[in-house]
Amino acid sequence: MKLQKTLTIALALLMVCAGAAWAGQHGMGKHDMGKPGQGYHDVHGYHGHGQKSGACPFKMLHGLDLTEAQTDQVVAIFDKYADEHETLRQSMREAKKALREAVHSDAKTEADVRAAAQAVGDQLAELSVHRSNMYADIRPILTDDQAEKLQEMKTRQCERKKCHQRLNKAIQDYQDIAE
Repeated sequence: MKLQKTLTIALALLMVCAGAAWAGQHGMGKHDMGKPGQGYHDVHGYHGHGQKSGACPFKMLHGLDLTEAQTDQVVAIFDKYADEHETLRQSMREAKKALREAVHSDAKTEADVRAAAQAVGDQLAELSVHRSNMYADIRPILTDDQAEKLQEMKTRQCERKKCHQRLNKAIQDYQDIAE
Protein backbone atom coordinates (compact mmCIF):
# COMPACT_ATOMS: atom_id res chain seq x y z
CA MET A 1 0.00 0.00 0.00
CA LYS A 2 2.82 2.42 0.93
CA LEU A 3 4.64 1.53 -2.30
CA GLN A 4 1.54 2.26 -4.35
CA LYS A 5 1.05 5.67 -2.71
CA THR A 6 4.72 6.53 -3.15
CA LEU A 7 4.60 5.54 -6.81
CA THR A 8 1.42 7.56 -7.31
CA ILE A 9 3.04 10.65 -5.79
CA ALA A 10 6.19 10.12 -7.82
CA LEU A 11 4.13 9.81 -11.01
CA ALA A 12 2.22 13.00 -10.16
CA LEU A 13 5.49 14.85 -9.57
CA LEU A 14 6.89 13.54 -12.84
CA MET A 15 3.79 14.72 -14.72
CA VAL A 16 4.00 18.20 -13.17
CA CYS A 17 7.69 18.54 -13.98
CA ALA A 18 7.23 17.21 -17.52
CA GLY A 19 4.35 19.61 -18.10
CA ALA A 20 6.38 22.55 -16.81
CA ALA A 21 9.34 21.57 -18.98
CA TRP A 22 7.12 21.24 -22.05
CA ALA A 23 5.46 24.60 -21.38
CA GLY A 24 8.83 26.26 -20.96
CA GLN A 25 10.09 24.87 -24.24
CA HIS A 26 6.96 25.63 -26.23
CA GLY A 27 5.66 28.80 -24.65
CA MET A 28 8.64 31.11 -24.68
CA GLY A 29 8.82 32.06 -28.36
CA LYS A 30 12.19 32.35 -30.10
CA HIS A 31 14.95 30.09 -28.88
CA ASP A 32 17.91 30.86 -31.11
CA MET A 33 18.46 34.51 -30.06
CA GLY A 34 20.77 35.06 -32.97
CA LYS A 35 20.88 35.54 -36.69
CA PRO A 36 18.75 33.16 -38.76
CA GLY A 37 20.50 29.82 -39.04
CA GLN A 38 23.16 30.86 -36.55
CA GLY A 39 21.92 30.60 -32.97
CA TYR A 40 23.86 32.37 -30.26
CA HIS A 41 23.80 29.21 -28.14
CA ASP A 42 25.59 27.18 -30.82
CA VAL A 43 28.07 29.90 -31.80
CA HIS A 44 29.07 30.90 -28.27
CA GLY A 45 28.95 27.52 -26.53
CA TYR A 46 25.80 27.98 -24.42
CA HIS A 47 24.17 24.86 -25.83
CA GLY A 48 24.14 21.43 -24.21
CA HIS A 49 26.52 20.31 -21.47
CA GLY A 50 29.44 22.49 -22.57
CA GLN A 51 27.78 25.65 -21.33
CA LYS A 52 30.01 28.52 -20.30
CA SER A 53 28.07 29.52 -17.20
CA GLY A 54 25.45 26.92 -16.42
CA ALA A 55 21.92 27.45 -17.70
CA CYS A 56 21.20 29.39 -20.85
CA PRO A 57 21.81 33.05 -20.03
CA PHE A 58 18.91 34.13 -22.24
CA LYS A 59 16.24 32.05 -20.55
CA MET A 60 14.18 35.08 -19.50
CA LEU A 61 14.75 36.88 -22.81
CA HIS A 62 13.49 34.14 -25.16
CA GLY A 63 10.00 35.49 -25.84
CA LEU A 64 10.87 39.17 -26.20
CA ASP A 65 11.42 39.22 -29.97
CA LEU A 66 14.70 41.11 -29.72
CA THR A 67 15.96 42.80 -32.86
CA GLU A 68 19.33 41.81 -34.28
CA ALA A 69 20.87 44.99 -32.83
CA GLN A 70 19.37 44.28 -29.39
CA THR A 71 20.61 40.69 -29.55
CA ASP A 72 24.13 41.86 -30.37
CA GLN A 73 24.06 44.28 -27.42
CA VAL A 74 22.76 41.61 -25.03
CA VAL A 75 25.42 39.16 -26.24
CA ALA A 76 28.10 41.77 -25.53
CA ILE A 77 26.73 42.31 -22.01
CA PHE A 78 26.65 38.58 -21.25
CA ASP A 79 30.18 38.22 -22.61
CA LYS A 80 31.30 41.12 -20.39
CA TYR A 81 29.93 39.36 -17.28
CA ALA A 82 30.58 35.71 -18.27
CA ASP A 83 33.89 35.06 -16.50
CA GLU A 84 32.89 36.73 -13.24
CA HIS A 85 29.49 34.99 -13.37
CA GLU A 86 31.10 31.56 -13.71
CA THR A 87 33.53 32.32 -10.86
CA LEU A 88 30.65 33.37 -8.60
CA ARG A 89 28.59 30.30 -9.50
CA GLN A 90 31.56 28.04 -8.73
CA SER A 91 32.10 29.78 -5.39
CA MET A 92 28.41 29.29 -4.59
CA ARG A 93 28.62 25.56 -5.41
CA GLU A 94 31.67 25.21 -3.16
CA ALA A 95 30.00 27.12 -0.30
CA LYS A 96 26.86 24.96 -0.55
CA LYS A 97 28.99 21.81 -0.57
CA ALA A 98 30.84 22.99 2.55
CA LEU A 99 27.51 23.71 4.25
CA ARG A 100 26.16 20.22 3.42
CA GLU A 101 29.35 18.69 4.79
CA ALA A 102 29.15 20.80 7.94
CA VAL A 103 25.51 19.86 8.54
CA HIS A 104 26.08 16.14 8.06
CA SER A 105 29.43 15.85 9.84
CA ASP A 106 29.48 14.49 13.38
CA ALA A 107 32.69 16.38 14.13
CA LYS A 108 31.37 19.85 13.25
CA THR A 109 30.17 22.28 15.91
CA GLU A 110 27.26 24.70 15.74
CA ALA A 111 29.77 27.49 15.05
CA ASP A 112 31.10 25.54 12.02
CA VAL A 113 27.58 25.13 10.64
CA ARG A 114 26.79 28.81 11.20
CA ALA A 115 30.03 29.87 9.49
CA ALA A 116 29.29 27.63 6.50
CA ALA A 117 25.73 28.96 6.29
CA GLN A 118 27.05 32.54 6.46
CA ALA A 119 29.45 31.77 3.60
CA VAL A 120 26.50 30.57 1.47
CA GLY A 121 24.64 33.77 2.32
CA ASP A 122 27.63 35.89 1.40
CA GLN A 123 28.02 34.10 -1.93
CA LEU A 124 24.30 34.48 -2.65
CA ALA A 125 24.61 38.22 -2.00
CA GLU A 126 27.57 38.52 -4.37
CA LEU A 127 25.80 36.54 -7.10
CA SER A 128 22.60 38.56 -6.65
CA VAL A 129 24.44 41.89 -6.95
CA HIS A 130 26.24 40.58 -10.04
CA ARG A 131 22.95 39.52 -11.69
CA SER A 132 21.36 42.82 -10.74
CA ASN A 133 24.20 44.75 -12.39
CA MET A 134 23.94 42.61 -15.51
CA TYR A 135 20.19 43.13 -15.85
CA ALA A 136 20.63 46.85 -15.12
CA ASP A 137 22.87 46.94 -18.21
CA ILE A 138 20.31 45.00 -20.26
CA ARG A 139 17.19 46.96 -19.25
CA PRO A 140 17.96 50.14 -21.28
CA ILE A 141 18.26 47.99 -24.42
CA LEU A 142 14.66 46.76 -24.12
CA THR A 143 11.60 48.65 -25.29
CA ASP A 144 8.91 49.43 -22.71
CA ASP A 145 6.76 46.58 -24.09
CA GLN A 146 9.65 44.13 -23.88
CA ALA A 147 10.44 45.19 -20.31
CA GLU A 148 6.78 44.73 -19.33
CA LYS A 149 6.67 41.29 -20.95
CA LEU A 150 9.91 40.32 -19.18
CA GLN A 151 8.39 41.32 -15.83
CA GLU A 152 5.30 39.19 -16.56
CA MET A 153 7.49 36.19 -17.42
CA LYS A 154 9.45 36.63 -14.17
CA THR A 155 6.19 36.71 -12.20
CA ARG A 156 4.95 33.51 -13.88
CA GLN A 157 8.28 31.82 -13.20
CA CYS A 158 8.04 32.68 -9.49
CA GLU A 159 4.50 31.28 -9.34
CA ARG A 160 5.60 28.00 -10.98
CA LYS A 161 8.54 27.74 -8.59
CA LYS A 162 6.27 28.23 -5.55
CA CYS A 163 3.88 25.54 -6.85
CA HIS A 164 6.77 23.11 -7.34
CA GLN A 165 8.09 23.83 -3.83
CA ARG A 166 4.64 23.19 -2.30
CA LEU A 167 4.38 19.86 -4.14
CA ASN A 168 7.84 18.79 -2.94
CA LYS A 169 6.93 19.75 0.63
CA ALA A 170 3.70 17.73 0.45
CA ILE A 171 5.61 14.68 -0.78
CA GLN A 172 8.22 15.10 1.96
CA ASP A 173 5.51 15.47 4.61
CA TYR A 174 3.77 12.34 3.36
CA GLN A 175 7.03 10.38 3.41
CA ASP A 176 7.75 11.59 6.97
CA ILE A 177 4.29 10.43 8.09
CA ALA A 178 4.62 7.08 6.28
CA GLU A 179 7.89 6.32 8.07
